[in-house]
Amino acid sequence: MNSNIIHDKKFRKGFTKCRLKEYGLNSDNIIFEITERVAVIDRDTFLSSIHHYKNQNYGIAIDDVGAGYSGLNFIANVRPDLIKLDMNLVRDIDKDETKQLLCKAMVDFGKNAGILLIAEGIETEDELRTLIQLNVDLGQGYFLGIPQESFQDITPDRAGLIVKYHTKNNAWKYRNSVYPIIGHLAKPGYTFSPREKAEKIYETLRLHSVITEFTVIEDVVGYYIRKWLDRDNKDN
Repeated sequence: MNSNIIHDKKFRKGFTKCRLKEYGLNSDNIIFEITERVAVIDRDTFLSSIHHYKNQNYGIAIDDVGAGYSGLNFIANVRPDLIKLDMNLVRDIDKDETKQLLCKAMVDFGKNAGILLIAEGIETEDELRTLIQLNVDLGQGYFLGIPQESFQDITPDRAGLIVKYHTKNNAWKYRNSVYPIIGHLAKPGYTFSPREKAEKIYETLRLHSVITEFTVIEDVVGYYIRKWLDRDNKDN
């Protein structure tokens, strides 16, 4: 919505609640998307209105960040739930290092401030791949799907691309981390029962030179119960 809508004479107090009741919705279902392509006439009144809606659990998104008047001060004052990166920042981001740095800065800011970042206007696979590599939370654009009258699921081929690039991104991130995931450290092991004869273990190791270590495991409680039963049977 235009940030100056609160000055419209048709903007009535209680209008939003009435409309929500009409459609059986509540404030948790609604996100106000604010665009600042025009300057705010009365910033104090505008921010007061924003905080009024936030206190009623409405979501707030700032649209077209990187265009118009959506500056850092505005973001800091509104404290939105979502930030939408303007499509001009997204366009050809895979070829523009400066745009990538700006996007990364916004991603880091969002992570620390608890704000989700949405990239607008994704039109190529390379843009999608780069945005995923930069850890942008969400995206929209013709490459992912054109606007529809009703909500539609993303097509399987586009969903597959997202999964593929997320998988590659996570694999790269964990390989280069001081604390990788356990899957990158784990490897198949060899185990023996504590009741296994040493002769058999020796023969197994002799025939399989790739085994450099092994583990002796068993249900310890069960092992000692069976041992106790064996001893009891011998006594009888």
